[in-house]
Amino acid sequence: MVEGRSSRLVLVPCLEDVGAEITTSLLISSEIKTAKTQVVELKNKVDSYYIEDLGSADHHKVYNFPIVLNEDLSPWEEANLYLYSKALDNAKVDQRTDALRREAGLLLEYKMFCEKRELDIYDFSARRPVGRPSYQYFNSLIKGEGQTEVGGQTINKRTKVVFDFYKFIIKQLKYNIDLDRVETAKPKKLNLRTKVGHQYSVDVEMRSQTVPTTKHSKPVSTGFVRDGGEDLRPLSERELTMLVVALEMPNFGVDERLAHYIALSTGARKQTIFTIRMRHLNNFTEDNLLSDGTYRLNAGPGTGIDTKFDKPQDLYIPKQLAEDMIVYANCELAKRRRYKFRNKYGDIIREDDMYLFLSPHGNCHYMAKNDPRYLQVKSRPQGNNTDNMKKKLLKLTGEGFPKDFTFHWLRATFALQYYQWLLPLVAKGVLELGDEIGLVQRRLHHSDRSITEHYLKLFMNLDDRIDAQCRYEDHLFDLYERNLGLGN
Repeated sequence: MVEGRSSRLVLVPCLEDVGAEITTSLLISSEIKTAKTQVVELKNKVDSYYIEDLGSADHHKVYNFPIVLNEDLSPWEEANLYLYSKALDNAKVDQRTDALRREAGLLLEYKMFCEKRELDIYDFSARRPVGRPSYQYFNSLIKGEGQTEVGGQTINKRTKVVFDFYKFIIKQLKYNIDLDRVETAKPKKLNLRTKVGHQYSVDVEMRSQTVPTTKHSKPVSTGFVRDGGEDLRPLSERELTMLVVALEMPNFGVDERLAHYIALSTGARKQTIFTIRMRHLNNFTEDNLLSDGTYRLNAGPGTGIDTKFDKPQDLYIPKQLAEDMIVYANCELAKRRRYKFRNKYGDIIREDDMYLFLSPHGNCHYMAKNDPRYLQVKSRPQGNNTDNMKKKLLKLTGEGFPKDFTFHWLRATFALQYYQWLLPLVAKGVLELGDEIGLVQRRLHHSDRSITEHYLKLFMNLDDRIDAQCRYEDHLFDLYERNLGLGN
C-alpha cells in the first residue's frame, strides 16, 4: 500500500437522495415532493430546493461512498464528481459500491504518482506523449517502478480508470483537454464464441495504453469439468462413501452435515444453500409432497434464496432431508444462534425470514442480496465456512480422498448420481431416450442442453478413465526410473 493512501480515501457511510434534482422553486404537488436544502451560495441569493426522486427511498441511497482527498486533505472535486456520476448510473441496476471503491483507490494511486513526479494532472500540452502524465504513468506500470511487478490485466484496469476519468471531465465538466492526447482509442467489433459454440459480437474500444494479456487457461484434467472458473468432478462411489462416513462423525455439526446433504441431493450451490430461510420450511407439508417423494422449493428473485445470475430455480428436497431440516431449525442450538443474531444486529430480519444456517457466532454464512445489511457493509460473508469444513473432512478421510476436493464437487456428484438413477427408467421405457438429459439439465438449471451433455460426457466411465490414466502415469514413471537407473 502506498504511504498515506489510507488517509486520503475516506468512506461516507450513506449518501441520501442521490437521484434528487436541484430547483429554485418550491413545488407543492401530490406527485412531486420538494424539500429545502441547506444554505447554498447562489448569485441571486435565492433559496434552493431538491426534488425527491420517485420510488423506494432506499433506492436513493448509496452506502460506503468513497471520497478521494488532495494532498492537503481537501476533497478532489473532479474525481469525486466522476465517482458520484458512476454511483448514480450503478444505482439503477446494482447499488453495491465495491467496484466504485476500487476505482477510487486506482484514481488516488494515479494522482499520488503525478504528485510524486510533480506533474500537473490536467496538463497535456507536452508535444511528445512521453511527457504527458497518463503516458508516464503507463510506462511506470510496465516497468514496475516503485512496486512489485503487476500483470497485464491489472495494468489495463488501472489505465482504463484513468482514461474514463478524463473522458468524464472533458465531456461533463467541459475541461479543455484533447482526449487523444490522454490516450488514443478506436472502436472495434469483436466476434466471440461461447463455450458451447454460439457466436456473438461486441463493440469495444481498443486503447493504446494496454498490454497484451494471456487468456489461455490451464487444460482441464481428465474427468473434470470447468464450472465458473473452478474445476470439479463427481466423487466416485468409494469417495462418496468416505465423505458420508466422515460427515456422520461427531467432528461435524448437524448444520454442516445438512449443508452437504442438500448439495448432494439437489446440486445447489453454496450461495443457495446458505440463504435458505426459516419460512421456506413451511413448504414441507403433506399437501406439497410430490409423487417422487420430494418437496419443490422455489429459489431466485423474490424468494429470499440467492441463485447464480439471479436465475429462478426449483430445488427438489427429499422428504427425509426436509424433515431433518425442520428438526434442526427447532433445536436449541439453532435457536441460540438466531438469538445471537438478533442480539448483535437487532430485529432487522423477521423470525420467519431468518437464515436457517447461522455460524456459532450468530452470523450468516452467505449474505443474501435482500439482507438489510447487504449494501451497508464493506465485505460480505460468501460461504468461506466450506473451506473449514473441507479441512475437517481431509483430516478424517486421510489417504484415498482427493485433496483438491471442494464443496462445489457435490454439485457434479449430484449430476452423475441423478443421471445414473434415471438410466434404468429409460431402459424400462418409463422415459424416452434423451429425456434423462433434459431432466438433469433442469435440475442443474443449465440454460443450454449442450452444457449438460458436456457435463455427463466427461463424467461417464469416470472410474475407468482415471484408472487408465493412473496406469499410464505409473508406466511413464517406470520408464523414467529405468532411464535414470533408479530401478537398480
